[in-house]
Amino acid sequence: MLETGIENVNYFTAAIFTSLVNAAVPGAVAIALTSLLAWHKGWNAASRYCAWWLMLGLLIALPFVPKIQLHSVPVAEQTNTITTVSLLQPAPASVPSSPETVPAQRAQKRFLPSPVAVFLFCWAAAACLQLVRLLRGFAYGLRIKRSAINATEDIQALFDGLVARTGTRRPVSLGLSHDVATPALLGYSRPQVLLPASLADHLDRSELEQVLLHELAHVARLDDWSIVLQRTIEAVAIFHPLVAYLAHRMDLDREMACDDRVTSLCEPHDYASCLTRIAGIRQFGSVAPATVPLLLESKSELLTRVESLLDGSRAHRPGVSIARVLLIFTCAGSVGVAGAFTPRFLTPPAVPEAVIEVPAAPVAPVHVIVFDPPEPPTPAPPPQENVAPARFRHGISSVTITGKDGSSSNFGSWSGEDKGEPGTITFNSGGKRYVIRDSSTVEEARKLLRPMEELGRKQSELGRQQSILGEKQSQLGERQSALVEAPLDAATMKHLQEQLRDLETKLHQIDMEKELKTAEDAMRQLGSLQSKLGEMQSRMAAAQGLMGEKQGLLGEEQGKLGQQQGRLGRMQGELGAQQAREAKRVQQQLEELIRRAQERGLAQPLH
Repeated sequence: MLETGIENVNYFTAAIFTSLVNAAVPGAVAIALTSLLAWHKGWNAASRYCAWWLMLGLLIALPFVPKIQLHSVPVAEQTNTITTVSLLQPAPASVPSSPETVPAQRAQKRFLPSPVAVFLFCWAAAACLQLVRLLRGFAYGLRIKRSAINATEDIQALFDGLVARTGTRRPVSLGLSHDVATPALLGYSRPQVLLPASLADHLDRSELEQVLLHELAHVARLDDWSIVLQRTIEAVAIFHPLVAYLAHRMDLDREMACDDRVTSLCEPHDYASCLTRIAGIRQFGSVAPATVPLLLESKSELLTRVESLLDGSRAHRPGVSIARVLLIFTCAGSVGVAGAFTPRFLTPPAVPEAVIEVPAAPVAPVHVIVFDPPEPPTPAPPPQENVAPARFRHGISSVTITGKDGSSSNFGSWSGEDKGEPGTITFNSGGKRYVIRDSSTVEEARKLLRPMEELGRKQSELGRQQSILGEKQSQLGERQSALVEAPLDAATMKHLQEQLRDLETKLHQIDMEKELKTAEDAMRQLGSLQSKLGEMQSRMAAAQGLMGEKQGLLGEEQGKLGQQQGRLGRMQGELGAQQAREAKRVQQQLEELIRRAQERGLAQPLH
């Protein structure tokens, strides 16, 4: 039970890991493309922020996009073009030398979790710790809100005027706190703007107004809610490098988008001076992870914001550019669709087979190991030459195309009997049977059928190869069956053992003083029989070892033939899918050909 559980864990963790790795490559391509587009100075911060959210959504959705194969490629060609790695590669099928070793080998192979499972367990543990830290920050923010004090009358009046000026519709309040190091917004249903208690003494009225405008911009943009969702995704994907990159860009562009809203109401140079002044006088206090602070912790990010404010060539529009967001949405959708057709860099693991414990056979002086030869797989029946579609449109059905050589191809069933004229097309339409004898129309119809006929020939060839493999496997099975027949003369062994027991019985009944000569003869016979018995046992052991080696070799050959059968089966499945698509295409084109022939009056009714 423990072994089966560990193997299931290895399988599911490998499946998760392969989906993450396979999705990371197209995700990285999409993020790189978005970064190149957003680098242009015509992009404003609000549009870039929406673009990063689209990329984050794409990164989450890509692992769930199923892979689609564009066309059938033989297995041999795939291995020459794409190198794949399997995290749970099953061992090749082989016949073990003895049944006692089967449980030990499997337990040794599957008892320990795979490295991928250990890594994902560590990932899950780190994500849980990060989520706990986020919840603690959320609770700490609520405590700060409850302990905040009311602002002075002049600051409150300034704040109320800015709320009315900016048209903020959300209910928002203002408070002072000794527990925050920088102006911050605490959400969520009733957000509150918190100012450090000592900050009002260091800022004049215009600087304080700019600080409050920045926080009200966060309120209008619902940043208190979006940052909680962002931090939750960061916690779950704590080791994902692409998520970390997007989170860094989102944090910076969120603040820059609010800066653009402030500069739409005041001078950019004055606001840049205000940011540098607050960075110089701010206290070193605590900030909850779930809050939206005015200043980021990194000095390089603050410098980037100030440089952007002072750069007159950059776009500082406060709104979102719909055209640019649609451009990114189109790119993200294209990458998502392309991700379904890109090859897998890691192959998904196969479903683990059930582990069957084989009890150890008791040890005996002489025994023969018997292996049941595997039954050869039944080769797939050869496919039909013509794939009949469900039905035609426009009332056309039961189409029969007869070539000049007398060969016939049917689309649908016909209960009557055709004359079988060479070079004709017969079909049903409106409850009547029609025939087309025009040679150009019949030849065009035959051209439409040639790709399907070629696929049918390929299917037949695959069926012939599978039949050959089935015959080889049957021959191997017969050879294995012949090996299980005991190569030793069991009757002779039994006779010798009975003679040995009789002599031992007689030896105990002999009077050693009166019949010494008879006893000596009996002892000599007993020694001779024991020597013969030892030789027979040696022969049995040697024959048994040779039989085990032969059965191992036959088992390996059976495994190779099974792999070839599997490859042929996959190729047949791909050809079957191609035939279905080709049949649908031929049906549509053949129907259009017949309809044109009817319009030209080439279809004659059959009576």
